[in-house]
Amino acid sequence: KEWLCAALKINPEKSNMVMTELLNQGVLIKVENICISRIAINNVIVIVCQYFRENQTITVAQFRDLLNTSRKIALLLLHYLDVNKYTVRTGDIRQPTQKIVDFSEQ
Repeated sequence: KEWLCAALKINPEKSNMVMTELLNQGVLIKVENICISRIAINNVIVIVCQYFRENQTITVAQFRDLLNTSRKIALLLLHYLDVNKYTVRTGDIRQPTQKIVDFSEQ
């Protein structure tokens, strides 16, 4: 929230209201304990769609490397993809669902 206060030059109390409104409007998405922009999530989904065109499964390490991010963030994003049924987890691997196939056709 500190970044929001600094970026918008507002006090912390007002930033709570702004954050809540951005979440309500779907501009931001809460994933576990962090907020991510809808645009960033959509970009992740596009990247994963492209990956699954050539691959049947993905591991945490492959996903982390694909997005050039940390393991912590990769796990949060994979959890989001699992919960929202873009991927299905089987042990240590994820596979695409029909939802991600449909998304890639848009």
